[in-house]
Amino acid sequence: MKDRRALERLLRDAPFNSDAHVDRAVLSELLGQWDRSIGRPSQGNGLRRHIMRTMTGKLIAAGIVLALVVTGFIRLGGHGSSIALGDIAESLRQVPWVHVTATIDAPGQRGRIEEWDSLDRHTVIKIDPDGVITYRDYGTETMYVYQPGTNTVTVSPTTGRFNIEVPGSPVAAIEMMISFQEEEGAQVTYEAVVHEGIAAQEIRIISDRQDVTLICDRETGLPLSMETVAALPDTSERATVSAAFDYPAEGPADIYSLGVPADAKVVDNRPAGTAADLVERVQSQFDAGYEDHIVVMLESYVDANELLEPAQITVMWQQGPKKRTSSYHAYNFTGSKSDWPTLYPLVKDAWPELTVPEVLALVSDDVAETQWIFDGTASTNRSNFSGQVNVQTIRTDMFQHGGIDSLASLARPNPSALTMAGSTVQKKLEPLPADPNRPGLVGFRIATEPSRPDGRLPGTTTQTSVDSYWFDPAHDYLLMEQSTRAERDEGVSEFVRSTVGTAQTPAGEWYPTRIRITSSYPDRNGQIHHIVRAQRILLDASPVFEEETFDAARLRNRDGSGN
Repeated sequence: MKDRRALERLLRDAPFNSDAHVDRAVLSELLGQWDRSIGRPSQGNGLRRHIMRTMTGKLIAAGIVLALVVTGFIRLGGHGSSIALGDIAESLRQVPWVHVTATIDAPGQRGRIEEWDSLDRHTVIKIDPDGVITYRDYGTETMYVYQPGTNTVTVSPTTGRFNIEVPGSPVAAIEMMISFQEEEGAQVTYEAVVHEGIAAQEIRIISDRQDVTLICDRETGLPLSMETVAALPDTSERATVSAAFDYPAEGPADIYSLGVPADAKVVDNRPAGTAADLVERVQSQFDAGYEDHIVVMLESYVDANELLEPAQITVMWQQGPKKRTSSYHAYNFTGSKSDWPTLYPLVKDAWPELTVPEVLALVSDDVAETQWIFDGTASTNRSNFSGQVNVQTIRTDMFQHGGIDSLASLARPNPSALTMAGSTVQKKLEPLPADPNRPGLVGFRIATEPSRPDGRLPGTTTQTSVDSYWFDPAHDYLLMEQSTRAERDEGVSEFVRSTVGTAQTPAGEWYPTRIRITSSYPDRNGQIHHIVRAQRILLDASPVFEEETFDAARLRNRDGSGN
């Protein structure tokens, strides 16, 4: 696999492993909570590139009205305006309910959307143009979805644990989208106007990708109306969203108060009994995490003769609540036309017996493909995929969800992320029966099925998938095996991740030292690909941190050349 195009094709067509699965589910939650999809692109860094390239189009196409309204102007304020844009966010925090009625005219979606959001009630509600109603109650961690076509209410678990604010709220939308628009260099203009007899201020936000006109009450700072016109990435098409805002004292008490028939069939997909007990135990272990450390993961491709070929190096740092992860190319691109920087010449002779100090002496930001830093208040990501550099900051601990490489995510998944569903996807978690071939292990499986009329998971050719997880209660519920079987239009994809080596930290906490991953999947032409990977995990439990280890400003301020 010396050719860059072949490598990129494999990355894009690769089966969806657990990290990508969790990434997509949680990032969908974080980027609006309006169920854009759990369609999972390839793994890891391809996901990040996919999210950034299609963000504007997907936000509009999915009707994420509030995210568009407040996109990026909380810190673009000032400029002598009478309404500081930061005050808009504060005003939205003070009202009991925000109600938005929007009209969308975009490729693939046209119609009317209604949304209700309440920070006080920890509730987010949406009615899609096709009549699907989604009622998320984060206070009880329960989501209700009504499908009018089948007259069915599906009940699923949900969580707001990944956000500082209630996911999907106006405030959360502001916090999530701010850094993206700051990087866009949007221009802001202000004009005093009268809107339906109310003294108002028109705020215009113009960037390369979209033109937003927001009208706010001059006295309260609350949005009254909004229109967004945006160019869809990689197309000549445009999308328009027009929205009106009001602020009722009370909102819908439950999904039935929105017109759902009382005789609708109810399908409850929440874990129960032994499955719920196992989820709680794994969740508590994931949340507990590990003490301060530096971890190095050496990832190799394994050939037919079990020889290891350098693929990637990932370094993970944690000091108290602060966390950092950086991944570096270690693959041999010699002989290809690729201009990707790689550590291969420096590591090939010592691979795979490198030590933590040796790796730390070799790694450089210039060869980092993806970097994440959580500095205690926000998560900053810098990605460099095929020379395209993107930087984004999100006001939450992105490491919490388990989709970013960390010692905690290598040890076990985050059940809260695994079980999140949406209006287009159903998930059912059930206990696995005892298996004599896995003595002492306990497990659960998650069946994922589409609610879409075309019978596919959004954004993919996957029709259905089943993920099985096996844990070892004697080793802090460490994940010992995960297998995925996905039925796709092209054929069946299979993925198996096995923990084949373990050790204990000085504090007595178990963690994986060796992981083996096997994948088998069909490409778009029906050809079957087989990939075997090996991960070796090295722990420094008495770390010495450099002064700038958790300095997110270094990621934000560097240009594409590494300066």
